[in-house]
Amino acid sequence: MVEALKLKYEVVVTWPADVVFFMCYDPPPFRGLLGRFFKRRGFMKKGFSTPDLWWMKGDHKRVYYTPEKNVPDMSLCDLAFGHAPEDEVGDANYHRMPFYALTYWNDREELLKSRLDRYPWEQWRERQFCEFVYSMPVEPRERLFDLLNARERVNAPGRSRNNCAPIGGFKTPEEHRQASNCWHGPRLDYAAQHKFAISYENSDVPGYVTEKIMSAFLAGCIPLYGGTDHAVKDFNPKAFLHAKDFESPEAMAEEVLTLYQNEAACRAILEEPIFYDNKLPDYFRKEWILECLEQVL
Repeated sequence: MVEALKLKYEVVVTWPADVVFFMCYDPPPFRGLLGRFFKRRGFMKKGFSTPDLWWMKGDHKRVYYTPEKNVPDMSLCDLAFGHAPEDEVGDANYHRMPFYALTYWNDREELLKSRLDRYPWEQWRERQFCEFVYSMPVEPRERLFDLLNARERVNAPGRSRNNCAPIGGFKTPEEHRQASNCWHGPRLDYAAQHKFAISYENSDVPGYVTEKIMSAFLAGCIPLYGGTDHAVKDFNPKAFLHAKDFESPEAMAEEVLTLYQNEAACRAILEEPIFYDNKLPDYFRKEWILECLEQVL
């Protein structure tokens, strides 16, 4: 968002400020590096809540972003971005911008390339069957894993349904982050060894589409998606499989196993553009973000 402002304005990070950006990870609850910072500075007291924070006071503009499932409270900000559909929030100063747009912002031009342009067909044909990389146990995706793995090996390096060594020898994404500056690099490299990727959300919430399906796309996989109906608004439905298009997990698993044996059908899916008309959504454009920000500047 700061980069979008720089298209037109000189940006100085300072306090007091004209605009304050904050996220759902700000207190409460206190956690991670930000939480430890606030504890050291004495900002956290019993009953502490977001409106008590120093940046919530003053006549500056407040811009909120959440990559999580929560719906923004527009009474606490002047402008907000998040996963929730805009008609659910019902405020002209709220805009939907899924977290995957920020996660893979620097890869946005790659998303317009065919998966087979990035991963040649002859190499793709040699990939392993499917990957399943999760720590949190969630029944629908573990059910699909079980159905597929009973007939073709599905590699699961995470804690959920673990059946092989962790990616890069690290046990958790947090260990990856501590050892390098990017978890997504090793994650994509691992996914790119597989034809299919089980890309289920932790929960089915309107508009909640995370980086999981995008990771599969960028790794040249065919995503096996489970989650919100909104995914077919964000992405070309011919480019992936959506669990809601099938009557049961068993029916989806059967389709995946049939596809696995049908190279022509797999290639047809891989040749489909990720986005409708092979056009990036507005939230991948700095100009669009600037337009949104200027609503409250």
